[in-house]
Amino acid sequence: MDKALFDRAFRIYWDAGYQLHVHVNGDAGLDRVLDTLEANLRRNPRYDHRTVIVHFAVSAFEQVQRIRNLGAIVSGNPYYVRALADQYSVVGLGPERADAMVRLGDLSRAGIRWSLHSDMPMAPADPLFLMWCAVNRVTASGRVAAPDQRISAEEALRGVTIEAAYSLKMEDEIGSLAPGKRANMTILDRNPLAVNPMEIRDIAVWGTVMEGRVLPGAKGERHASKVPADGGGAARAFERAALQHALKVVHAHL
Repeated sequence: MDKALFDRAFRIYWDAGYQLHVHVNGDAGLDRVLDTLEANLRRNPRYDHRTVIVHFAVSAFEQVQRIRNLGAIVSGNPYYVRALADQYSVVGLGPERADAMVRLGDLSRAGIRWSLHSDMPMAPADPLFLMWCAVNRVTASGRVAAPDQRISAEEALRGVTIEAAYSLKMEDEIGSLAPGKRANMTILDRNPLAVNPMEIRDIAVWGTVMEGRVLPGAKGERHASKVPADGGGAARAFERAALQHALKVVHAHL
């Protein structure tokens, strides 16, 4: 994005009191966002601005501490590791930078709050699959990318519930079950905190409770993340389409 245009837009919404969610994939782009955030904090300080770094694909370790110091939070897309780490290891980023994409482990160790999103259609709109990607960091070839960036199942569950609500400043309304909040919930057939981490994506959704109504799920439904009945052809086609989408968008910002 043109720097002058970005600076002007950021300043207008900052001064109007909006919470800003900025989509950024490259580490240079992240520097741009953090520089602009710092400049506006100095010019017009705001408490609990909760600026959200969205996607958080490529970053440097040193940028993590700066995110914390500036009071920003992250909404990461862990599917980048699954779909892109192998290819970007060969073309574009190199093995070390590609494997460290979406460095959630570093965020947790730094005490930075983060959530997960799919960026549908970049990734399947399947929270359990996003959890699986973040917890295991297994690439399309089956290897584990940057094991030190894996996070716990509990952190991943928070990333699609209470932390997701926090990223929208809605943690007092949704994201957990507590008095005074909306009692809408998803009912799973197994506990994602108790199963083998590699089985998280296989957990079925029994149904939901919405505005007091218990709504069982339809039988025979398949998760978007599961291997299709054709033996995997459709899954591979989806990953190829995701890669092509990312090549167009991500490479433009590296």
